[in-house]
Amino acid sequence: IQRYCEQLQEYLDEISRVKDGLVNFNESQRARLAAIVPRQQDIAGLFVQMQALAQRHGMVLPSLDISAAPAVTAADGAPAGSGLGELSITFSVSGQDYERFKLFVNDLQQNLRLFDITVISFSSALEGPYSLTLKTYYRP
Repeated sequence: IQRYCEQLQEYLDEISRVKDGLVNFNESQRARLAAIVPRQQDIAGLFVQMQALAQRHGMVLPSLDISAAPAVTAADGAPAGSGLGELSITFSVSGQDYERFKLFVNDLQQNLRLFDITVISFSSALEGPYSLTLKTYYRP
C-alpha cells in the first residue's frame, strides 16, 4: 500500500506541474497556440496562406474550396468531445515539376497552422495539376 501511495503522490505532483505550466502560458505561447488552432474559421486567412505558399514555389492556385466539415458525433448521437471545428480545404496547384510540388507539401507540413493532408492526386509529374484535400481545425 505504501508503494501505491507513493506512486499516486508522484502522479498528482506531475498533474500539478502540468497544470501550472498551462496556467502560466506567456503571451507568445498563447499567440502560437492561437496560430496552430485559431478561435475562428479564418477562411480569408487560409486563402491568403495557400496563395502565398503557391507563389513562394512558383505555382499557380487556380481554385480553392473551403467548407465546414459536418460535426463529428459519438455512437450515441451526442457531439464528439474534441471541442474543435473542422474545415475541409480542396485546391489544385500547377506550374512546376514534382520536386517543387514536394517542397510545397513540405511547407504545408511545416506551417504553424495545423493541416492534415487527406488526399493528393495528380496526372503528370511534369507540371501537374496537383490536387490536394486538407483538414484544418479551429476552436469554435
